[in-house]
Amino acid sequence: MVVKVVTDSSSDLPPETVRELGITVVPLYIRLGDETYRDGVDITPDQFYEKLGRSRRLPRTSIPSPGDFARVYQELAAAADGILSIHLSPRYSGAINAATVARGYAPEGCPVEVLDSRSVSMGCGFVVMAAARAAREGANLAAVMEAAGQAIKRTHIVGMIADIHYLLGGRRLSLPGWHLFLGRLGTVLRFKLVGEIYEAGKVRGRGMFFNQAKALARLEQCLTGYPSPEEIAVLHARQPEWAKNIADRLVKAYPGRSVRVSRLSA
Repeated sequence: MVVKVVTDSSSDLPPETVRELGITVVPLYIRLGDETYRDGVDITPDQFYEKLGRSRRLPRTSIPSPGDFARVYQELAAAADGILSIHLSPRYSGAINAATVARGYAPEGCPVEVLDSRSVSMGCGFVVMAAARAAREGANLAAVMEAAGQAIKRTHIVGMIADIHYLLGGRRLSLPGWHLFLGRLGTVLRFKLVGEIYEAGKVRGRGMFFNQAKALARLEQCLTGYPSPEEIAVLHARQPEWAKNIADRLVKAYPGRSVRVSRLSA
């Protein structure tokens, strides 16, 4: 049984993980100035942030089209018995809607399932990894979906938004109304938000801070409060020192667990 696992680049999976597990990543589009790039194909995260630092205009991102997903499904179907496509929750991104439309154009004989990870960024990435590992072991489509579903229940994200201006301006996430209002207020008052996504998509705030050091302390407190996590990742935009410090603390808090450190994509 051959099952292929698909996601989009907003899952923030490291390239080495994508290669190791045979995951297919459909890139988002990034517009910087007058140029458009495919996320992770035409531009790396490091290149993106370098260009962002020189740009006077905020970047814009757009999701892959249904046609983009349909082409990927058709290519994979030639050597697959089934395809599982996993994406960010529709409350944060429209990619899953495009994938659902594309599912209707998949070739006969190769079923395509589209799954809401109920998370964002590497939270979605961990779900994709669980599915890909099951697929690598020869599981059928139903079993691969079950592995992904179990990972959804176990995945938690804690994050800090230090500059809400970029989150709103870049259109990386489609925010619900009250989040959008709070975000716009944050760009005026310049506070930092610490929040959590847990238990298959529930969202709660963990603090609002004007002081950066206090926000980081709260973030670390939240991150070290979980009993024996299976896998840990620390992602950052342009703060490698923060990420390394947090990763070092997590290594001490959870001996024997490796901690992935990488950059967020656009």
